[in-house]
Amino acid sequence: MKRIIYFIILPFIIYSCEKSPEKKRVLDLNFDIKNDCSLLDLSEHFNCNLIVLKTSSNDSVMIGKIDKVIVNDSLLYMSDSQFGRRVFVYDFYGNFKYTIGALGKGPGEYVKLSDFDLFDNHIFILSGPDRKIIKFDLLGRYIDEVQLSDHGGFALKCLPNNKFFTLRTLGLTGTRIFNERGKVIKETLIEGYEFCSFTTKKAISSCENKTICSTMYNDTIYELDEQGNISPLFYMDFKDKTFPISKISNKDELMKAKRNTSYIWSEWIVNNDKCILIKYVKDGVVCIGYYIKNKDNFISFYNKFNGIPLLDLNGQYRDQIIFSTESFYVKKIVSERKDAPEILRNLSGYESPVLFFLKPKDL
Repeated sequence: MKRIIYFIILPFIIYSCEKSPEKKRVLDLNFDIKNDCSLLDLSEHFNCNLIVLKTSSNDSVMIGKIDKVIVNDSLLYMSDSQFGRRVFVYDFYGNFKYTIGALGKGPGEYVKLSDFDLFDNHIFILSGPDRKIIKFDLLGRYIDEVQLSDHGGFALKCLPNNKFFTLRTLGLTGTRIFNERGKVIKETLIEGYEFCSFTTKKAISSCENKTICSTMYNDTIYELDEQGNISPLFYMDFKDKTFPISKISNKDELMKAKRNTSYIWSEWIVNNDKCILIKYVKDGVVCIGYYIKNKDNFISFYNKFNGIPLLDLNGQYRDQIIFSTESFYVKKIVSERKDAPEILRNLSGYESPVLFFLKPKDL
């Protein structure tokens, strides 16, 4: 009897002695940004290709402020959740092609364009308030939709096997994975930040088959795998931050007052094998943090290219970072400068945003 027990227990003893797999190293990014006088113009380290979106104020379809850009083949898919409230499709020459989606409460319509994704040659639009994800083909033709069992959140990433990853911040902050029937099959709370309702503007970004997501002010960037699991990829430490932004609640007036003494948070993060680009706000000034991985070097920039303010960081295409700005700002700068590129001098008939494709000079 003793011998039998010995052989039953032995495999467990051997298994317990095996080494546990090593945890992936989490990169600490220490941003010492005390000296704002050192901030540079983006033109000093980036080359630029411009795309002027050729839509005039007389057109029936008008794109306003760009939220997100996804490039597929020779077309640009861009969401505008504030003004046009649809997904707009343009070619690389800036010519308008068509729109996808429309406001409403019927099939193929939504109350709010919370986010969109391009996956498996289809466009998926998330509408958090009315709890649904709508599927279109790449020409904008409605296919079907998934009614979600709970609020869909504010950010979407499509996963294999008809699953959907979303970020939410209503009361509790965390992630959810819905199946093809709209049922929640997995839910994760972001530990320590359950009651903060602030969110990053662009919470999920993908490049080179890698997806990252960021939530609120907790300065942690997570990596998302194909199963919907998240793990810390890197932490950001703004050294001159006088108050931990992650503890701020919009229901706490004292905390809101403290926020004005430590006005730093990240709004968009691009991560690839060569660099990390972070749009952050400090004391009301929009800045770009640029971390070059092989040099372990961090540079801060003003959010400007040749003096032109870039309103939003919208995505990534290959080795280029996509920014957008209003034509108003471009026209203003062009009128004051004689050395402005010719393409910018031809904006007089257009009112749409301008896209800046910035490529790092040192990569």
